[in-house]
Amino acid sequence: MIIQAVRHRISAGALLLRLALITALDPATLYAQGGPPMLTDDPDTPGSGNWEINLAYIEERNKLDQIRNFPHVDVNYGLGESIQLKFETGWVIADLADGGSRSGLDDSLIGLK
Repeated sequence: MIIQAVRHRISAGALLLRLALITALDPATLYAQGGPPMLTDDPDTPGSGNWEINLAYIEERNKLDQIRNFPHVDVNYGLGESIQLKFETGWVIADLADGGSRSGLDDSLIGLK
């Protein structure tokens, strides 16, 4: 018995169509994760009695100003499986278009989520 291998050439368009169909029909295998450089608020809690501490460097700039936030601190404490205490703050350094520079404590956020 002779077995003959058959090769198929798949065009780029057909390959993209297959990939789009797999993506659309099987969303359970897709995972999204927000993080730098996006500013997001993590929807999960750290769990009952657990701490979650996030440190970050955040920078915003345009043609005129540059604003840096370091360290940006986000501290969460779990009060159960679905409730957490939240504290968020940072130290801001602003280089402004007028040539001046200012720094100070950012607006702090305290909350229950």
